Amino acid sequence: MEELEETATKMTEAEEKVHGIPLVTEPVEERLNQRQQLDYAEERRDLIKWLIKIGKNPERGEGYSPNTVKPRSYRMDQFYRWVWKEEGGYTTNITTAHADDFTEELKLSDDSNVHKNNTLKALKMLYKWRKHRRDGTEWDPNMTFKTERSSPSDFLRMDEREKIRKAPQGVENNEEWVTFPTTRLKEGG
Repeated sequence: MEELEETATKMTEAEEKVHGIPLVTEPVEERLNQRQQLDYAEERRDLIKWLIKIGKNPERGEGYSPNTVKPRSYRMDQFYRWVWKEEGGYTTNITTAHADDFTEELKLSDDSNVHKNNTLKALKMLYKWRKHRRDGTEWDPNMTFKTERSSPSDFLRMDEREKIRKAPQGVENNEEWVTFPTTRLKEGG
């Protein structure tokens, strides 16, 4: 027991993060004891390293960007905490049934559909890792949440878009300016 505590105290700040991604988040620190934190940190270390090195396409050795992994790792962390609550204690033995139940709750939540879709992506990544590294089952819910897509043209009126398209056509010789709320452009002729 003492050896375990010594190991825990020897973890430096650099070892507590992988590519700037914390292995043990604050909510987890508050919930788990020292031994559980160490176990969870090792689980996350392997997960995050694998995702960044080869997780996108393991057959070709292509990984995800740390900028992609970081926000998804927080969603994975949230999922683990949900599992612990459901199971009544700490475990890293997550199942696809957990993911299915979590997704059912996610459907009913007030979170945005963008958040819900990002959470699904994070869970798919997690279960892909579990399949490759933990002999688990890959999870694919075959569902998405509808999101509204906007295009840049939605932010300007039709007449404003037309003026912008024409602007480069005579900027050098036309002195007439069109004033927009935040931009001034020469109007082409």
